[in-house]
Amino acid sequence: MVVNNESYCVGIITYSQRKNFIKDLLSDIRLQSEIPVYIAVNCDYQKPFDNNYRAFILDLCLKYDNVYPSFYLKFRGLSKLWNDIIINSCFDNILLLNDDGRIQNDFIKNIINHKIDTNNDTILKTNEGWSSFIVNKKYIQSVGYFNEYYLGIGYEDSEIVKRTTEYPSFSSEDWIDLNKETINTFPKNNIDSKEINLKKYSSFNNNIFNNKYPQYTTSGCNFRPYESFYEENYNNIFE
Repeated sequence: MVVNNESYCVGIITYSQRKNFIKDLLSDIRLQSEIPVYIAVNCDYQKPFDNNYRAFILDLCLKYDNVYPSFYLKFRGLSKLWNDIIINSCFDNILLLNDDGRIQNDFIKNIINHKIDTNNDTILKTNEGWSSFIVNKKYIQSVGYFNEYYLGIGYEDSEIVKRTTEYPSFSSEDWIDLNKETINTFPKNNIDSKEINLKKYSSFNNNIFNNKYPQYTTSGCNFRPYESFYEENYNNIFE
């Protein structure tokens, strides 16, 4: 089944430790749909961008139509990458997928149809989680983007829920979350926790969420901070 709804696109965040994952996920998408795909290609933390990796991404994208990569030459937080895809896309609704996941059967068609059938014009999660969700651009503009003061990885979803509301979920066996298989691909020096699912989170984001750092806000609650804040705190993101 080919799905190509003009008001929808897909967004994926990836980086060099996830080559096989992004390759498999992009193949999964194209087996189901010609839907436009935006890929935000992040830089490894405190490392120069690898030009061999750049070539890999470009070669991969050129295998398919309607795939648009963007490159970040310095590590940026997940909130910013989500926001950039939302803002840069030319579509009303964006299906944001973690790169460490697989989709099968008619997942794209079914989640879009569920969103339409339930008249959801906000955010629709998959299986009660945020590894796969659809966000409506007008809605996120109205309540404020994901908080870019979260410069690292983790708590972006908890922050927006705390600020707004809990969101409905679409149940599907066709979204396969491979999160446990990618724990070792996250930057080192994260939260020292015995719980393995917390090791992917940066201490910087944890400190903001738990009020150890000031709760920054911006006019209009858009949470797109000045670059000076990013530069001042870059070396502290994964303390």
